[in-house]
Amino acid sequence: MTYHTPVLISDDPHAQQAAQRRGWKVLLRDEQVMRFEGLDHSQTLALPPLPFSIDDGSLSAAQAPGWDNLLNWLQKHIHRPMLVVAPDDWAGELALWAAASRGWPFALWIDGAPPLHTPSVAACMLSAEGLFVPKPEALEVLRKRWKEPFVELPTTPLVRVVARAQPAVAPDQPDVVRVLVVSHHGAAPELEADDILVDVVTAVRHPEPGEREHYVANLGAPGLANGPGVLPAWAAAGVAAGKERAVASSDHIGGYWRWRLEEYFNQRNDHYDVVWLRGEPYVTAEFALYAKRRWYARVILEPHTWARYEDEGERTQVAYDMAGWKMHADAVLTGEEPPAEVVELIRSLGDHRFE
Repeated sequence: MTYHTPVLISDDPHAQQAAQRRGWKVLLRDEQVMRFEGLDHSQTLALPPLPFSIDDGSLSAAQAPGWDNLLNWLQKHIHRPMLVVAPDDWAGELALWAAASRGWPFALWIDGAPPLHTPSVAACMLSAEGLFVPKPEALEVLRKRWKEPFVELPTTPLVRVVARAQPAVAPDQPDVVRVLVVSHHGAAPELEADDILVDVVTAVRHPEPGEREHYVANLGAPGLANGPGVLPAWAAAGVAAGKERAVASSDHIGGYWRWRLEEYFNQRNDHYDVVWLRGEPYVTAEFALYAKRRWYARVILEPHTWARYEDEGERTQVAYDMAGWKMHADAVLTGEEPPAEVVELIRSLGDHRFE
């Protein structure tokens, strides 16, 4: 448990006044210059080109030092800063990058109508520690339109952040089939089988997670960063390649999430016999390659898609990608299979040990 200092980054006077009443720090912006409210005007910092955007090259060799300098400046003046930003404003991705590269928690301020459901905004909403909503009516509208759980920030000058407990390591067990369900928004399916133990990994912070539920934050494109500074070359190449495709993972909420999954499981010593990939395939399907390499796991693909692909180029791209994903999988489900049939499938796929 640690306490962090909220730092509001906003041009909205109403939000600034509400934050000041709570004793929070406020960053003011004058075009490309930032300063702390209440400090000498000479203590300012020049901003790189706005907005902060991975797609627009904010972590290129030319711009990354300027953004690093901004976070260093904040850390110099503020003890354990917690950025408070609007999810659809220029600093939204900056907060995600601070979380990915430095482990900083962040929060969101909401004013008026709920933000559009874009991949970057959804990443902010799902991974924020809490919300700062100065207008009560805005909070009521958000509760009606945003189905994922969220909490409000306390009104205290410092905000306590409690580390989320994760499940114990899942070891290899000879007489048990260990299953990992990968579902960005979902929960673990109920399978009645004593010889099958199921873990689920999700990007949604459920208020009462199950005993075997892993939470891995979706940090959007900034989640490709593995530290301060320039975006790694492999990540920059992936972002550039996505722009050339009719349909790409970057077009979908959670499209970059699998990289966070790989980093998470690289730090653990779990073992899974079967990995069950559920939901939008542009979010989960590519994790099959990691599962086979890491655990020699068999892979079940259960693709659900909610995206609409209207032109011929999009449909062609999706058909091509789906064919490749099915080649990676050992079984493909439609979602209509009865639980008993799925249990037998898992048992058959889990029996692939070599003495």
